[in-house]
Amino acid sequence: FPISIDPVYSTTTAASGGYDDYVNSDNCTGAYSTQTQLRVGSPGIDHEACADPLAPYAYNPSQYSRSRAILDFNLASITGDNHVVTNATLNLYAYVQGSSSYGYNVYALAQAPSASTDWSNQPSTVGVYESDQTLSGIGAYSSINVTGLVNAWVNTDFSGTIANDGLELRAYGANGGDEYVPASFRDFYSAEKGTGYAPT
Repeated sequence: FPISIDPVYSTTTAASGGYDDYVNSDNCTGAYSTQTQLRVGSPGIDHEACADPLAPYAYNPSQYSRSRAILDFNLASITGDNHVVTNATLNLYAYVQGSSSYGYNVYALAQAPSASTDWSNQPSTVGVYESDQTLSGIGAYSSINVTGLVNAWVNTDFSGTIANDGLELRAYGANGGDEYVPASFRDFYSAEKGTGYAPT
């Protein structure tokens, strides 16, 4: 006692301790944490100017640049022993997209991001927690299942527990995960857009 049955918890990157940002390979040291958008995939405009500090790709100036979204949610109030999450979704408000056939991979971050996070110093990742997650439509929220990742963050009795340092969203295409393809591009709103648009 006390007993809680299926409590529902919701938070946003706009809440205390939350954070959202994106990094782009055409601007090695550009920080975008104050922008109103979160970009993922390739817009197909500028070419790559920076080496990738993370696997699996090397610097390729002949390819279009890539963007990755970084998000961090404060889940301290629901973290503890035997805290089992039965369903968790990442909800993002999309307003521009390339092809709806492209999906997205969710990576757990190994270090927490900060306002100075950019392409050259982006946090390393623990691994893929949710793969090839699809999103449909623009002008509304779309959801990605992140149950496995949130369980790893909040259940301190779980053998796969990892620190909640946030997540990174990358484009994943039908060709095996090519972030360079312009069709993979999608813009989401960040918390800076205001009420009704923040990632949850």
